[in-house]
Amino acid sequence: MNDIVKKYADIEDTVFMSVEEAKVLSEELADRAKQLDIEFDQIVGIANGARLMTTIIAERMGLPYQMLTIRRKGSVIKEYLSRFPLLIRFFSFWYSIPVLKYPLVEAMCRLRGLSDTSDLNSSKSNKSNQLKNILIVDDALEFGSTIEAAKTIMKSNNENANIVVAVISWRVLRPNEEQVATPDIFITRMVQHYPWSMNSPHFTEYEQWLIDHDA
Repeated sequence: MNDIVKKYADIEDTVFMSVEEAKVLSEELADRAKQLDIEFDQIVGIANGARLMTTIIAERMGLPYQMLTIRRKGSVIKEYLSRFPLLIRFFSFWYSIPVLKYPLVEAMCRLRGLSDTSDLNSSKSNKSNQLKNILIVDDALEFGSTIEAAKTIMKSNNENANIVVAVISWRVLRPNEEQVATPDIFITRMVQHYPWSMNSPHFTEYEQWLIDHDA
């Protein structure tokens, strides 16, 4: 097993994942998807968290891809907070302290509902109306509402499609929490600070990667 994959498979903490690590983990997800011996027609990534992942997975599997935007209420708040760097640093510090972390997680859980969804971006898509096997990609699955919404959208145009879900992180829920979807492929049960998080020290490098790869 690759050292980076093993690191995150065994990890018991939350760290700032680098762009290079995200690339390696994305390649690992692609390889695991190929091992399923399913002839996928298309990759569908959840924007914006899976943009790098989807680009890499699609290239490694030699498949077309689309990006699907599903906005969560919490994401709208994060977008607003991104205008204030001091607030981002404050919440990042708060999140790093275990005793203070859980009240913040609880507050975000209350905002996990979806505020709106958008149609697929078809600029790099498979034009077939009926897809048989679809791989949905996201960075993390916590409660599963975003993945469930993505499945519903894809099923609306591909009624009989077989949908497989691949994520880097699948969060372990507490006893009072409910999960509406689970992944078929995952690497770690600990949600991480991804390089596409605006408070990540790797965010500038991530943005440059997107530019370089027209992603």
